[in-house]
Amino acid sequence: MKVSYNWLKYYLKNHSEKTGLPAARAAQAGGKPYKLPAPDKLAELLIFNAFEVESVEKVGNDHVLDIDVLPNRAHDCLSHKGIAREIVRLLGKPIYPEKFVGHPATSKKEVYVDVKEPGLCPRYMGVVIEGVKVGESPAWIKELLLSAGQRPKNNIVDITNFVMLEIGQPLHAFDADKLAKDEKGNPTIIVRKSGGGEITLLDGKKVSLGQETLVIADQLQVIAIAGVMGGKSTEISGSTRNIIIESANFEPGQVRKTSRALAMRTDASTRFEQGITPEFAKEGILLAIEMVLKYASDKNTKVGLISDKYHRKPLPYNLKISTTNVNKLLGTKLKDRDTEKLLRQLDFTYEKKSIKSGIEYLVAVPSERLDLTIKEDLIEEIGRVYGYRNIKAIKPKIKKKLSNDEKFDKANKVREALAREGFSEIMTYAFINKGEIELENPIAEDKKFLRNNLKDGITEALVSNMRNAPLLGITDIKIFEIGTVFKKEAEEIKVAVGIANKKGNDINEYTLDEAHDKFVKSISGKTKTIKKKEVRYKHISPYPFALRDIAVFVPKGIKNDAVLKIIEKESGLLLVQKKLFDVFEKGDKVSYAFNLVFQSHEKTLSDDEVNKIMMGITKKLNGKTGWQVR
Repeated sequence: MKVSYNWLKYYLKNHSEKTGLPAARAAQAGGKPYKLPAPDKLAELLIFNAFEVESVEKVGNDHVLDIDVLPNRAHDCLSHKGIAREIVRLLGKPIYPEKFVGHPATSKKEVYVDVKEPGLCPRYMGVVIEGVKVGESPAWIKELLLSAGQRPKNNIVDITNFVMLEIGQPLHAFDADKLAKDEKGNPTIIVRKSGGGEITLLDGKKVSLGQETLVIADQLQVIAIAGVMGGKSTEISGSTRNIIIESANFEPGQVRKTSRALAMRTDASTRFEQGITPEFAKEGILLAIEMVLKYASDKNTKVGLISDKYHRKPLPYNLKISTTNVNKLLGTKLKDRDTEKLLRQLDFTYEKKSIKSGIEYLVAVPSERLDLTIKEDLIEEIGRVYGYRNIKAIKPKIKKKLSNDEKFDKANKVREALAREGFSEIMTYAFINKGEIELENPIAEDKKFLRNNLKDGITEALVSNMRNAPLLGITDIKIFEIGTVFKKEAEEIKVAVGIANKKGNDINEYTLDEAHDKFVKSISGKTKTIKKKEVRYKHISPYPFALRDIAVFVPKGIKNDAVLKIIEKESGLLLVQKKLFDVFEKGDKVSYAFNLVFQSHEKTLSDDEVNKIMMGITKKLNGKTGWQVR
């Protein structure tokens, strides 16, 4: 989210002035209008205590902070108000109560609202405003909108966007004269499922509606897709004189489903998809009315009665915590007075109750904090405001010996026994192309089932590992896997063991008990201590290797090391592996045959390059008296 530094300054200053607190009380509460830290310092404050700030960019006489608001805080922080309140919490400044003043109705006009799907639209508010003057917005509104990434259009549309970016409540404005009316001249708004059909949206795109798409309609036509975008047919234009302002709340899952189906993500849908409190709807419509009267009206402008269909008002939600809970989870040594100070800093109201272990706090969760559902959420908030850097790492105390998990213990013993015998453990995919249990939402077309055995994965791993055996200088591959297989009747832990060499593959699968009996009990008495060798590591080349064989007759008495020394010298650093694989005598000669593996750390070797090396080796070997490459 792009956040304007000037907007934050304006909001906090304006917010302080709105309170109308007496000077003495204001001074006692912390007093003067808030002074923000410099943009870079503000970004640092947020990064260490709240959100990742991806960039701070100077735009004209403003600075724009690109703040990554995660989904769990989108409920209350996808707005300048939300970010501003977060900042003052972190700064330890007082949060003055904000008052949204309603304007008395000066017209009898009222929107008739009929919500057919209350489960998908918990709250719908609408108001008719007559005699508006559509034109340009004041310069300061346009500047703030541009800083936040919005393109100004006209004062009515700009006000709806301003309110959304200010408090987080999406709004929409309809041209009231383009809606169907009842016999009294009042427009009707119906919130229903579309049942199909098409709509041309504000961006000019014509889309087909699914049967279950939630829409806003009048008696004759669909005029908007709920929570996503309005329709072209009721667009605000320069000739608009009467408007309807919509401030509603929509069920997150429905908006997300619609947005994905239409491949359309808007600023409104982004907020509704994450979920916002229905309480924001009232704040939004009151602020919009106030701004329309200030920036889009004249003496003939009239405000109608506000319609409010509030079907599912959330019940007050409380969480119980104690300082003991806080210290246990965070590893801190806070006192009750510290907990109370931090709760006040978070602007959380609470009641205290004495319990055996001290004091218990019944904390009222603010309606906008949909992310606070369990006490651990609340404790995390306390830790965040207390400061992560103030929380020291401590080693937890273990009061009693933990009981063993028999299956876990057996699996570990099998793992250790096989490792001692030179086996390497692997982990293969649990998702495969065939099996007994099919996935409803597979990750890929060739991984639609859960595995019902480990042998298939071991077999595939042996094949791929044998391809690299020459590079590793080994002839045998020994691997095993311990994992869960999924059958219709039950899940079960299995052990698969595989050995591969030139003679063939040997693959077996066991139950955990069978593997324990075979490998732990049978070889536990045969193990011996192996002297540790110095291990040196080097980078593995990302480029493919090349294989060559060479055999040479030499006079009896010449050791294979003498031959190998010449091969190594001619090959240089490109020879990464060599192995003597055959020796036989014929008369007064002995033949040595070698496997050679060439590889570069800088590029893929061509056949010509490797052949040139082999020709050099052959020439050197044939140049020795009595030596002959076969």
